[in-house]
Amino acid sequence: MFALPTKLMQSPLLAFPVGALTVFAFSPFKLWWVALIAIAVLRLLHHRLQRPALTGLYFGLGYFGLGTSWVFNSVYEFGQAPWLAAILITLFFITVLSLFTSGCLLLVSRLESRCPSVLAGELIFIALWLLMEWLRSWLFTGFPWLLLGHSVIDSPLQGVLPVFGTLGATAVILALALLLSAALRTLKHSPRAFKLPAAVSLLLFGLLLILGQHQWTEDVTGSSLKVAIMQGNIPIEMKWSQDRHAEIYAVYLEMSQQHLDRDVIIWPETAIPTYFRIAERDFLGDFRNQLIASSTQLLSGSFRYQKQPEKIYNSVVVVGEGLQKYDKQHLVPFGEYLPLRWVFDIFRRFVTIPMSDLSSGIGQPLLSIAGIPVGISICYEAIFGREIIRSLPQAQILINVTNDSWFGNSLAPHQHLQIARVRARETERYLLRSASTGISAVIDPMGRVLQQTEQFKRQTLTAEVPARRGHTPYSYWGDWAILVLTLGLLVIALGSASGRAKSV
Repeated sequence: MFALPTKLMQSPLLAFPVGALTVFAFSPFKLWWVALIAIAVLRLLHHRLQRPALTGLYFGLGYFGLGTSWVFNSVYEFGQAPWLAAILITLFFITVLSLFTSGCLLLVSRLESRCPSVLAGELIFIALWLLMEWLRSWLFTGFPWLLLGHSVIDSPLQGVLPVFGTLGATAVILALALLLSAALRTLKHSPRAFKLPAAVSLLLFGLLLILGQHQWTEDVTGSSLKVAIMQGNIPIEMKWSQDRHAEIYAVYLEMSQQHLDRDVIIWPETAIPTYFRIAERDFLGDFRNQLIASSTQLLSGSFRYQKQPEKIYNSVVVVGEGLQKYDKQHLVPFGEYLPLRWVFDIFRRFVTIPMSDLSSGIGQPLLSIAGIPVGISICYEAIFGREIIRSLPQAQILINVTNDSWFGNSLAPHQHLQIARVRARETERYLLRSASTGISAVIDPMGRVLQQTEQFKRQTLTAEVPARRGHTPYSYWGDWAILVLTLGLLVIALGSASGRAKSV
């Protein structure tokens, strides 16, 4: 009668619901402490089951299966792929991501078996998890989505973000989770053993609370930007219908007419759904004259065509007295370009994505709005902390334009906004976010949302945000500081194991 539960309790499948549970640490749920519990339980399973590859795989399938389930929305509803093809593409994507957690736990077990020291084993787990997240942010152009460190923006631990960035925040989550795991493992043998992990956890919490009170940057006296952020709520199918372009422009122009007293009006990514030169000729002429007369600038997403050599860019253009541009540099694989075309060309048979053969831009993502240097990012670029800090310390305000309508009514727009909040906290800059169908927001240097729109609603946000100057430690050294510390932990742990082996 008890055979099935006993087998289940010994199965790596237990890691699947643990991985799914971890997603509740992120937006829209924001239960950051769930990540501590989930990683602690994963570590207990890792010790108990002794099947690391499968345990890591099932954890990843639960984690990414729920956390990135929105991939199906993008491929099926908006990419117009057949139902079965959309499922297979989504499963392939989730499985590839799960191989990172599988490989991580497998390698931890291999190295940990050489370490008689419990502490060395925990250091190896932390170091390899961090290296796994870093590798995930680089390999195949990178996909640093659902990094554990993103969850701390809604916690008392967020003071680590401007110092060591998201990877540093992941290290804190891992350290606290492993202290909890160690306490639970030793509790039944020695109740007093719980006191040491508890004391270390409280000390770490206290240090991070103190760190979180320190501000690394400051307002530029007398320098601020009056902004109007437009959310036109243009459905994705309407955007790619050429017959409805005039209707789209009419929406944005009508919304903007009331805000010509602002320094800048911000339209979302590809709000101009065709080449900018066509929109400038056919729709924006009179409005540009109004902008010049009122000393207002328009910042909008658009496509930009270059004739020699022939290229198409996903761009931001700033229209006013002059014309500035920034061409998106980090393109979305399969969405904006096709990697390894000779391998993945079959992908085009199942998925229809307009403007999916774009070129990557070059140059610093820095523009000038009302005399204030502004760091620009387009959609996907905001998930890469190392790319946002490229415009610092010159950039005194950050602007992100995005088109999250591809994700539909899913977890993705909420997760994407949370990541943008992390970028604001890492850099201690105000971040202005304009999204086609939501969620548009004004975010302060502490990562707090001061204003935001509802999804799928036509709205405008107005604000006046101060310019900021200075470096945070993270904007100065990026991920390199935490990577050096991570490699140092790994060397120390393996060195201690080697030393013990020689003494024996």
